[in-house]
Amino acid sequence: MFVGFDRPVAAPPALNRVDAGDSVVLRWRLLRENGRPVTTLRSVAGLAFTPVSCSTGTPTGATAALAVPRLSNRGSGRYEVSWRSSRSLRRTCGRLTLDVGLGIRRETLFRFGS
Repeated sequence: MFVGFDRPVAAPPALNRVDAGDSVVLRWRLLRENGRPVTTLRSVAGLAFTPVSCSTGTPTGATAALAVPRLSNRGSGRYEVSWRSSRSLRRTCGRLTLDVGLGIRRETLFRFGS
């Protein structure tokens, strides 16, 4: 079970604000059905980015697979990866999809500033 994104990133419908070109740290927790933490995750299965309309959230372009970032295991089922946004995203919005494997995919939305 995926236990949400932790600060500084919020799950949709929140539109997370970040300056284009900055790194974003995605933090989350994974628990088993019985509530015990998943402590054996070694890497994320994928990361993808889709440009979206800032007002409606609908896609405005094709989804692109991104380089899979190195996973940090923080213990007790807590994990994090760091993703660097592109400077070319300035004044746009996008949906980042994290695939942690185990059949778990989660999305979060960003608005990119200067």
